[in-house]
Amino acid sequence: MNSGVFAVVVVFNPDILLVESAYKSIINQVDYIVYVDNNSKNRGNLISWFKSKERIFYVLNVENEGIAYAQNSGIKYALEKGASHVVLFDQDSVIEQNFINILLETEKECHDNGIEVGVVSPVYKSFDGFKYPIVTLQEGKVCTIEQDSIVRYRIISHSIASGQLIPTCVFKKMGLMKDDYFIDMVDYEFCFRIHQLGYKCIVTNRATMHHKLGDNQLKIGGRMVGVYTPFRRYFTVRNSIVFMREKYVPFAIGFYYFKLAIGKIILGIIYGPNRWNQLRYCLKGIYDGFMSNTGKCSIYN
Repeated sequence: MNSGVFAVVVVFNPDILLVESAYKSIINQVDYIVYVDNNSKNRGNLISWFKSKERIFYVLNVENEGIAYAQNSGIKYALEKGASHVVLFDQDSVIEQNFINILLETEKECHDNGIEVGVVSPVYKSFDGFKYPIVTLQEGKVCTIEQDSIVRYRIISHSIASGQLIPTCVFKKMGLMKDDYFIDMVDYEFCFRIHQLGYKCIVTNRATMHHKLGDNQLKIGGRMVGVYTPFRRYFTVRNSIVFMREKYVPFAIGFYYFKLAIGKIILGIIYGPNRWNQLRYCLKGIYDGFMSNTGKCSIYN
């Protein structure tokens, strides 16, 4: 067990069996798990399940205020309990043995090499074995890195939240996640914000997570693309614009994700569920993004 390491897991209407599997894979690698419930409909079953488990804390948000708000609820709790590190997970994140140790060892190795670590991330695979390439900013240009090209670790510009190990000193100096983003781009924004204080984002290919993008997935041009609901696509489009306009986000990376969001609009209209609503929500997302309207989705049906 690693002293001072708290896992923060956000749950929302979860499958209890999946939560159980994730719990078993995580609990012996950390001190505590903080479960943050975003007002799940099955919270009665969740609470009953939690009562039978050891070394967990349960935080209930009376409304669903989004992933960033929920993560912040768990991070604040971990800070109050004196955590040295926080590891962020999705509700269905199942990790391999020694996963946390590898992230901590990577952090130490970086420190020994004079690198101020803000985030340590694993690499990601789909459940059918596809290795997601790593997108990063290098010498002012957006590029992709193949996982197998990494030797022990590599400095990158940003990474996704699930599996991120973050020293709590970073939160104390920089602040928490931007909860007005609600969902999408929350993790990327945080990574670029911490760069301002000299922190680095690190990826190691010695730790791997299986991760699913979207409600369904398509393979287009050798790349796995997530297909989302219209509600979720609203945030993808809106927040790509909000993210692109942040002063500390380099133009190249901001514009890259904006172009990606436009591509996702097209894919959503062609392949997504409720195609008319896909278009409607995306257009509203574009409007709200350029008007700097953040927070919850401004349309609901």
